[in-house]
Amino acid sequence: MCTVRLAGVVFCLVELATLQATIFGTVRGVMHDSQQLPIPGATVTLKAQDSDWTQVQKTNENGVFEFSAVPIGNYTATVALEGFQQQEQALIVRSDSSPVLHF
Repeated sequence: MCTVRLAGVVFCLVELATLQATIFGTVRGVMHDSQQLPIPGATVTLKAQDSDWTQVQKTNENGVFEFSAVPIGNYTATVALEGFQQQEQALIVRSDSSPVLHF
């Protein structure tokens, strides 16, 4: 009887762990010029291809950006800064992934 209860508890714990699977990822990247110098203050837009989900931020002093808690799916990342040509990259965010983009 005790073994059956223990097996039931273990089964429930395994099921709960499965339900806790992450449905988010992180998108990181860096923007630099042709001389590999970082470009701070660039606007980075991350837009879902299949929904209205959009996030916008600026690159830091090292030209780096990071979006956390990005839902899994297909995205387009766009970077823009006056004096530079706007660039886009398509990417896929998977569960617990951290794609790194270079512009």
